[in-house]
Amino acid sequence: MSSRSSFEELATLFERSGTSGAERAYRKALDKLTTILVEEGILHAVRLKRKNITRKKKEIATAIYLYQVDYDGKWGEIYFDFVNRTTEIRKLAEWDRMISKVFSKKAICYIQTHPLLVNLKEIVISFSL
Repeated sequence: MSSRSSFEELATLFERSGTSGAERAYRKALDKLTTILVEEGILHAVRLKRKNITRKKKEIATAIYLYQVDYDGKWGEIYFDFVNRTTEIRKLAEWDRMISKVFSKKAICYIQTHPLLVNLKEIVISFSL
């Protein structure tokens, strides 16, 4: 990890004009690798897409995320209220489990423990069961 290239060095390697291009290339490669590992059954993934947000004094007060299990099936919906610190699973995704709700709970836990990620429009969370 200590020899890992910075985004500036990657930008030079990939002949991009800036670090944002290198970061996009890195994220695209990471997403492709995650997709392959999910297809092979090695990992599971929850893909989150932010559907809607409401703000209070420039802070995100509530957010609605669509979520999909292992890049397949119908999307579910999770509602976050960051002011009152509540969460509601409004609709289960197609491959989520009815009783344990493993995938939606994993997504909820991840968003609650990483509050800065709320600003992202799309997130992929990978994990093993």
